[in-house]
Amino acid sequence: EELEKKHKAISFYRTEIEYSPRFLYTFARKNELFGDFDPVKIKCGEVKETPVGGMTFAYLDGKLIIRIDLKQKIEKDLGVVLYLFGYKEGIDFGEMPKIRIALTLEGLNVKDKCKSLLRHGIRVEEHGLERKILVPVSLLGDPDHIMTSLRSNTHAFSSENTAWRIIEMEKQDKNT
Repeated sequence: EELEKKHKAISFYRTEIEYSPRFLYTFARKNELFGDFDPVKIKCGEVKETPVGGMTFAYLDGKLIIRIDLKQKIEKDLGVVLYLFGYKEGIDFGEMPKIRIALTLEGLNVKDKCKSLLRHGIRVEEHGLERKILVPVSLLGDPDHIMTSLRSNTHAFSSENTAWRIIEMEKQDKNT
């Protein structure tokens, strides 16, 4: 009965379901685990270490920079997927970009919703096991907030990084 109520409540999120029909329903479980992390607030020109895991965020020159510290090299069976979902007040969430960036042995694969994209200005810098992913904020729809999560099919990084986090973007003052 409780699961049925959860499924019914989820069904009201139409734009999210249009994007990924099965995704939200995966949260309706008998053994749900919840975490409530404070948003990562970031200003232009600022670098922020998240309080959970080893990800670092920076907002410089119109780019969101995400640093990930891997525990092992990317190999055949190891890929890392970064999700970046923009949200902007006054724009329907379903209309905002939903960027998926996959780092694999074959290279970089970028999608917006289900549509494959060329790199669109995305760069990846590699330094040993560190990866810096530079993403133009304009690709995310110049959002006020960004929902982000990091996934891997192995334990390539700290498991806390897989939690969804919210980044609050503070725009640069144009008068400075």
